[in-house]
Amino acid sequence: MSRPIDTIFASNPKDKILYLTIELSNPAFSPVAHRLVQGWNDLTAGLEDDAAYNAGEMVTFKAAAFKVSLPEKGVKGRQDMSVTIYGASFEINEQLELQAKSNREPVKITIREYESGDLSKPASDPITMTVINPKSIDESVTFSATFADVVNKAFPSIVYKLSTHPGLA
Repeated sequence: MSRPIDTIFASNPKDKILYLTIELSNPAFSPVAHRLVQGWNDLTAGLEDDAAYNAGEMVTFKAAAFKVSLPEKGVKGRQDMSVTIYGASFEINEQLELQAKSNREPVKITIREYESGDLSKPASDPITMTVINPKSIDESVTFSATFADVVNKAFPSIVYKLSTHPGLA
């Protein structure tokens, strides 16, 4: 069974539009998540049931101009993506800069794609990455985003101790 997004990529039907959205989120943000859609009009669409914020709800993505350069496919342990938001709002700009200086919980970016025929949920699985090195240049915000370094992650990731696993003794 093919997914709706696969049909759009394969046949490019005239009656279907693909919407690219990004969500910048952090518990310290106000509001907790800034949601943007690439284009001229706002978009109301549903989030997946396991979304970090507003799971399963219909939310509004604000119209914005942004560029996303996805990471190359490869075997490197760290894959970076670059994002530029043109004409970023003052709130986004200020919150990213404050978060970068405070070194607290990292800002997350979630990329979702929606198909115009069904806006109740994303057309493909969302991609969530960590924002690093945000910079404000004129009225734009530029930053990199990265996946966790899964290649160099310890396995198993659980540290077995007598206090938590008494059967080891």
